[in-house]
Amino acid sequence: MSWARGVDDTTICLYAVQEGRLIVTSDDDFVQMPVDSHNGVFYVPDQSLPPHELYHIIQRVLEAFPDREAMETVTYITTDWL
Repeated sequence: MSWARGVDDTTICLYAVQEGRLIVTSDDDFVQMPVDSHNGVFYVPDQSLPPHELYHIIQRVLEAFPDREAMETVTYITTDWL
Protein backbone atom coordinates (compact mmCIF):
# COMPACT_ATOMS: atom_id res chain seq x y z
CA MET A 1 0.00 0.00 0.00
CA SER A 2 1.21 3.51 -0.76
CA TRP A 3 0.22 6.37 1.51
CA ALA A 4 -0.46 9.97 0.57
CA ARG A 5 1.65 12.68 2.11
CA GLY A 6 0.29 13.93 5.38
CA VAL A 7 -0.89 10.59 6.78
CA ASP A 8 0.27 10.58 10.38
CA ASP A 9 2.87 8.06 11.49
CA THR A 10 0.59 6.51 14.11
CA THR A 11 -1.99 5.60 11.45
CA ILE A 12 0.72 3.96 9.36
CA CYS A 13 2.03 1.99 12.35
CA LEU A 14 -1.44 0.81 13.35
CA TYR A 15 -2.13 -0.38 9.81
CA ALA A 16 1.22 -2.18 9.61
CA VAL A 17 0.63 -3.94 12.94
CA GLN A 18 -2.91 -4.97 11.97
CA GLU A 19 -1.69 -6.37 8.65
CA GLY A 20 1.53 -7.92 10.01
CA ARG A 21 3.67 -5.72 7.77
CA LEU A 22 7.06 -4.07 7.98
CA ILE A 23 7.34 -0.37 7.22
CA VAL A 24 9.75 0.70 4.45
CA THR A 25 10.45 4.41 4.79
CA SER A 26 12.90 7.27 4.48
CA ASP A 27 11.14 9.12 7.31
CA ASP A 28 13.49 9.07 10.29
CA ASP A 29 10.57 9.63 12.68
CA PHE A 30 9.95 5.87 12.47
CA VAL A 31 13.49 5.14 13.68
CA GLN A 32 12.73 6.93 16.95
CA MET A 33 9.31 5.36 17.61
CA PRO A 34 8.87 2.93 20.51
CA VAL A 35 9.65 -0.62 19.39
CA ASP A 36 6.24 -1.87 20.48
CA SER A 37 4.44 0.54 18.13
CA HIS A 38 5.32 -1.37 14.93
CA ASN A 39 6.36 -4.78 13.57
CA GLY A 40 9.64 -3.49 12.24
CA VAL A 41 11.03 -0.71 10.08
CA PHE A 42 13.26 -0.86 7.04
CA TYR A 43 14.79 2.60 7.13
CA VAL A 44 16.15 3.88 3.80
CA PRO A 45 18.31 6.94 4.54
CA ASP A 46 19.40 7.36 0.90
CA GLN A 47 16.36 8.43 -1.09
CA SER A 48 18.41 8.42 -4.29
CA LEU A 49 18.71 4.60 -4.34
CA PRO A 50 17.31 3.29 -7.62
CA PRO A 51 14.26 1.04 -7.08
CA HIS A 52 16.06 -2.06 -8.38
CA GLU A 53 18.89 -1.57 -5.85
CA LEU A 54 16.40 -1.03 -3.05
CA TYR A 55 14.66 -4.25 -4.07
CA HIS A 56 17.94 -6.22 -4.07
CA ILE A 57 18.98 -4.83 -0.70
CA ILE A 58 15.64 -5.76 0.86
CA GLN A 59 15.95 -9.25 -0.65
CA ARG A 60 19.41 -9.62 0.93
CA VAL A 61 18.10 -8.56 4.33
CA LEU A 62 15.20 -11.01 4.11
CA GLU A 63 17.56 -13.81 3.10
CA ALA A 64 19.88 -12.97 6.00
CA PHE A 65 16.97 -13.07 8.46
CA PRO A 66 14.46 -15.73 7.39
CA ASP A 67 13.06 -15.50 10.92
CA ARG A 68 11.77 -11.92 11.29
CA GLU A 69 12.01 -12.25 15.07
CA ALA A 70 15.82 -12.33 14.74
CA MET A 71 15.89 -9.03 12.83
CA GLU A 72 16.57 -5.73 14.50
CA THR A 73 13.48 -3.64 15.14
CA VAL A 74 14.87 -1.00 12.78
CA THR A 75 17.02 -2.24 9.90
CA TYR A 76 19.01 0.31 7.93
CA ILE A 77 18.65 -0.38 4.22
CA THR A 78 21.94 0.76 2.71
CA THR A 79 24.28 -0.37 -0.05
CA ASP A 80 26.41 -2.07 2.64
CA TRP A 81 24.04 -5.05 2.16
CA LEU A 82 25.09 -5.46 -1.49
